[in-house]
Amino acid sequence: MTDEKIIQLFFERCEDAIGEVDFKYRRYLKYISINIVKDECLADEIIDEVYFKAWSLIPPKIPNH
Repeated sequence: MTDEKIIQLFFERCEDAIGEVDFKYRRYLKYISINIVKDECLADEIIDEVYFKAWSLIPPKIPNH
């Protein structure tokens, strides 16, 4: 799914948006967070927090990237 369609799901408040983001970006986010915190469980918590923040901020904000 394209990022634009995922953003549209966020604007529709469709919970599938989180699943689509997770499917598309989890490996990348996990790689980054593990390299920062060096703990897999903590990395998962960080990723979940990122998803929650995205859910809280979109809408009303429209991401540029």
